[in-house]
Amino acid sequence: MLEHVSIGGGAAMRPFCENSAEIVSSLLPSMEQFGIATAQEVQVDTLADRLEQETCSAECQVTYVPLVAAWTRRLSRSG
Repeated sequence: MLEHVSIGGGAAMRPFCENSAEIVSSLLPSMEQFGIATAQEVQVDTLADRLEQETCSAECQVTYVPLVAAWTRRLSRSG
């Protein structure tokens, strides 16, 4: 089993900010349907920029979605 967690900060995190904005964009119809947030509140068109600005201004490190992989080998039964 393997787990990979990306950690970084500042401008290096831009690809992760963009990916996060794309995820939120894909979930926006459901967010609106269930009354979680409106498109106007989320402002998805500027979300990646705002995430990057917050990360840079806070001079912090952030972690991204952990990716987990697992593999096994099937043993054949004899007889």
